[in-house]
Amino acid sequence: MIAGVTALRVALVRQGLPLPAQETEKHYRFQDENRRYGLQVLDAVRIMLAAPFLAVALRHGIPGLQQLEWVRWGLVALIIALWLFMMLVIYRGKQRLDEMSAGLQPIESWGCGALALRKQGFSWAVAYFGGLILLFLLLRR
Repeated sequence: MIAGVTALRVALVRQGLPLPAQETEKHYRFQDENRRYGLQVLDAVRIMLAAPFLAVALRHGIPGLQQLEWVRWGLVALIIALWLFMMLVIYRGKQRLDEMSAGLQPIESWGCGALALRKQGFSWAVAYFGGLILLFLLLRR
């Protein structure tokens, strides 16, 4: 799953939408900020997914730590703090995007073909989830 986030990062960076003739600079800045926001969210998700694995490896890898109850609860508190950080990143980024998009026309209003964009996103989703299913089938053997 953590490696799958890297594939999503590549797809996010390569994603691009056509810019309208009016307010091109504003739309470009919005798209750039949207990409940055997506990358920040994916980084936070990746850290959040890796933290439990690292916590278990730390707790079981060092002799004597399994018996210490405060270490276990400290690691749980750390994971909860990372989750709260991830929620803060999502909330603040969404606020920033909402402020930037005020007054911009939606993408469908300047006729670039919203259906084509949905199909592009759908093909990435099919490839991603198809790869995950294939991975699970291969690991099941």
